[in-house]
Amino acid sequence: MPTLTLIRHGQAGTRDNYDVLSETGVAQARLLGLWLDQRVPAFDAVFSGSLERQRQTAAIAMNGGLEVRENPDWNEFDMDGVFEAIVPLLSEADAGFRERYGLIQTEIAGGGESIHREWKPADGEVMVAWLKNRFGEMAGVESWEAFRQRVRRALQSVAGMDEGARVCVFTSALPAALCIAEALGLEQPQILSLAGTSYNTGITVLRIVSGRPELVSFNSASHLPEQLLTHR
Repeated sequence: MPTLTLIRHGQAGTRDNYDVLSETGVAQARLLGLWLDQRVPAFDAVFSGSLERQRQTAAIAMNGGLEVRENPDWNEFDMDGVFEAIVPLLSEADAGFRERYGLIQTEIAGGGESIHREWKPADGEVMVAWLKNRFGEMAGVESWEAFRQRVRRALQSVAGMDEGARVCVFTSALPAALCIAEALGLEQPQILSLAGTSYNTGITVLRIVSGRPELVSFNSASHLPEQLLTHR
């Protein structure tokens, strides 16, 4: 049975430059690498998504060890694309949303650091519109269902590997949560809750038995001191 170790990327950058590790994210990835060296048997294969924050985390943590192969099926959904498509539509349909989202932009322009680590109600409204497919198909925007099918494809690629293979994947919060959902039969609200509680560089382990994932552990972050435990 293959064993799959899923690792969320380190803390990412700011709202206007998200797909890069922050200084905290770099520190998290370095501590993760030390922990992996000391405690985890060698992997047979290591993958990452093709997003920069995933690739950076993998490169720092593996520190020149096994080759890290890219598989974009492990990418997070395109948050920038979703927001770029849906924010104008919601703003046109709802003046209250337009005001709430405008406050976020004002805070960003003011240089506040905390806004980049907070999830505001207006952010949630955008996500709900995407999840519920409120505006139908939009060019260039992957739907929730298409995203879920993509992650299933990534998971099946591991299930098809040699029996006993030890596979590590550097990915993101929602792809990892979707893999857990496949093991536990969870649906959208529970999946989102899992993703929301995921630590940066948190470690989740599944084993694949007869082609089906079984959850072994979720969101371990014992390699991080308390001050480096972050969710966003």
